[in-house]
Amino acid sequence: MKSVKRAAALVASTLGIAAAVACGGHTATDDLGGDGGSSSSSSGASSSSSGGSSSSGGSSSGGLACPASLPVNGSSCVGAPIDCEYGSDPNLQCNTLAHCIQGRWQITPPGKAPYCPSPGIQRGCPSTYAEASLGQSCAPPGLECDYAQGRCACSLGFGGPTPVDAGSGHWACDVPPKGCPQPRPHLGSPCTVPSNLYCSYGACILPGGASMQCQGGVWVDTPSACPAGAK
Repeated sequence: MKSVKRAAALVASTLGIAAAVACGGHTATDDLGGDGGSSSSSSGASSSSSGGSSSSGGSSSGGLACPASLPVNGSSCVGAPIDCEYGSDPNLQCNTLAHCIQGRWQITPPGKAPYCPSPGIQRGCPSTYAEASLGQSCAPPGLECDYAQGRCACSLGFGGPTPVDAGSGHWACDVPPKGCPQPRPHLGSPCTVPSNLYCSYGACILPGGASMQCQGGVWVDTPSACPAGAK
């Protein structure tokens, strides 16, 4: 379900990060998200706020900081390549992304319907994120639910043969590894977790799932190699 164009832009900018960068935060609730500690969310779509000042996570370098507001496409940017995320949708692919590549901002717009914007808590969704996280059976497969804590979906899983009873699946949620902030932080927002900690937010199991890492004090996208049949 991912946009090929969006994925290509993310991979291109990620590969260009030869030196990690530092990103200054701000308090615009619809712009960059923090590293989890200062995030605030509402039901249906988690709206993150920034951490404040630039942090040192992993190696630190004085590079480009994400602008407080979305830059103009094609305008100049100075510093190491960086990805900046703007918007309040819990699905990365449903937010606007700004990539600083070769000294110019390149803007990737949000995904389009029917995948964006995220649906929120739909009919058939468990009442809470905690309930959905139990992994109980569900129907119909593909039903997505967005909570303040994160995202869940009724999934058939991936890899192997399709189950005989394909009319039902099990709830899968974007529960990240221990030490990772929750809900998912925005790309380019400040972070302080170790640089060797990989934070998966439904990568390979949820539509629009993401895998992220703290490099140079900011969150960057680290695409995962998913098995065949993954989202």
